Amino acid sequence: MKKGIKGTETKNKLLHIAIHEFASMGFENTKVDTIVREANLTKPSFYLYFMSKQGIFDEIVNICTIKLETEVKKIGLTKLNNTLNKERIKNVLEDFFNLF
Repeated sequence: MKKGIKGTETKNKLLHIAIHEFASMGFENTKVDTIVREANLTKPSFYLYFMSKQGIFDEIVNICTIKLETEVKKIGLTKLNNTLNKERIKNVLEDFFNLF
């Protein structure tokens, strides 16, 4: 993965576009070609940041899981320190993306 501010900006741009694509098209219908076209990048550039479509999806799910866990901890509803609860959150987020 590229380092530095430009690399971080590019990665975040890819993540943002991929979130939109997964939400609107679902996992199966989302194409790396579409993500890179929307980001004005080349396909090899995508692979500097992510190994595959599954890789970017997994990173999105991981980011969302961490954010959700943080928010739940803030409001003190439950402790999410065990693997089972983290896995449940991950499954809920994956199911959400599959709805679209």
